[in-house]
Amino acid sequence: MNTKAAELSAKGYVKNGYDIDVVANARDVGASRILLEACEKRLEILRDILENRSRIIVEGDYKKDFRYLAGEIAGIKWVLEFPNEAKKAIEQIKNK
Repeated sequence: MNTKAAELSAKGYVKNGYDIDVVANARDVGASRILLEACEKRLEILRDILENRSRIIVEGDYKKDFRYLAGEIAGIKWVLEFPNEAKKAIEQIKNK
């Protein structure tokens, strides 16, 4: 796996400094806060499912397969970490 491609860097996913600032403050904006809270709830549900289910491969219904659920968890974690990465990018700019 190319770890560089999988890296989370706010600079690589937003167009300008204004967008980085908006993402960094996502938890302070109503709609963004609600979306992030929904992601956190879904993450809890998925973790509970994986903890209470055997790691079997489910044929036919890929959404029940543990690999699919693990991928969904990784995606949600990425979304939840994005505002923090934007804050880091802002701090790097300030410290230059």
